[in-house]
Amino acid sequence: MAERRFFEQPRPQSLVKSKIVAQYFGAWSGIMQNVARRNTYRGDGRIAYFDLYAGPGYYTDGTESTPLLVLRQVLASPYLSDHLVTLFNDKGRTKADSLRQAIAGLPGIGQLRFKPEVTSHEVGQQIVDQLDQSRLVPSLLFADPWGYKGLSLPLLKSVLKDWGCDCMFFLNCERINRDLTNPRAAKKHMDSLFGVERAEQLRAMVDRLSPYERRVAVREAIREAVKEVGGDYVLPFAFYDDPGHAVRHYLVFASKSVDAYEKMKSIMARAGSRAAQGVPAYAYCPADESQPQLLPASRPLDDLERLLLEAFGGRTLSVGEVYRQHGIGTQYISKNYKMALLSLEARGDVTITRKTKSSRRDQLGDSAVVTFP
Repeated sequence: MAERRFFEQPRPQSLVKSKIVAQYFGAWSGIMQNVARRNTYRGDGRIAYFDLYAGPGYYTDGTESTPLLVLRQVLASPYLSDHLVTLFNDKGRTKADSLRQAIAGLPGIGQLRFKPEVTSHEVGQQIVDQLDQSRLVPSLLFADPWGYKGLSLPLLKSVLKDWGCDCMFFLNCERINRDLTNPRAAKKHMDSLFGVERAEQLRAMVDRLSPYERRVAVREAIREAVKEVGGDYVLPFAFYDDPGHAVRHYLVFASKSVDAYEKMKSIMARAGSRAAQGVPAYAYCPADESQPQLLPASRPLDDLERLLLEAFGGRTLSVGEVYRQHGIGTQYISKNYKMALLSLEARGDVTITRKTKSSRRDQLGDSAVVTFP
């Protein structure tokens, strides 16, 4: 098929990225479906999915890219087939035409109540104004530019302002690092991505930072900037080319909902190739799967045990409460907290009261009560 020539054969990183996006779309749309059925928000039950840099639909080897993976989920769901509005955009007209053909070729596509819309526009102020001036139905925005041009805080704010709206975007860290030291070439775009003041702070410090420190500074600047425009919960996932090199890309998730954050946290934790003591690093590197010995040695679960004793000294609360009060913004998932608490119990550092006598000593439910000395 002619339209398949535009994307190169997918790299493992691209497949992982698409998997994360598609899995979260499935989880998010399921939650929105349940909410709509309970009539807890105004409207007719419609929800929306926007992909602003959609591409042609296929890689060169025929692998389906994110838009088609999402639409296949829609076609498999009677509810989504009747309630989901989709907009796919790519500024390249040839790519947009190719995507239209790819979508038209999906079996059953004509059964959708709302025909997928494919446009060909530059992502800029016009799209921001359209979103900002509209009261959006619950919507999921995905933006995956080649670098970062077009991504801006006003764009994210225009979506995050409304209930049930989440954002995912893909950033090229190499290009950001390069442009931080070349302000004349990209000042406008950098200012739009980070905000003027924060971008200036990054430019002032990058020259004296090591590559690792620069990577951390960029990641935290993105996190802080997105929080300022309504993304109360921000979760970045890193992509490496090999273990010895810096992060090449970040997939960043933003939401106002702690439940959405927890759902994405579990999806990203499973997708990552890096973990130490069962603690996810929210990162993927193809070499990790074939050369696990190259992973950095660390003991984050030991750190968690210490942090829990410091944070909850003298308190008594349930296992679920421990996680909810401490886990937001950390790399740890619920399973890690239970492992750490069991270890502390085995050493006599905490006392755990289980709700039922039949509960196994090597397992913990969220209702079990922990007493910290």
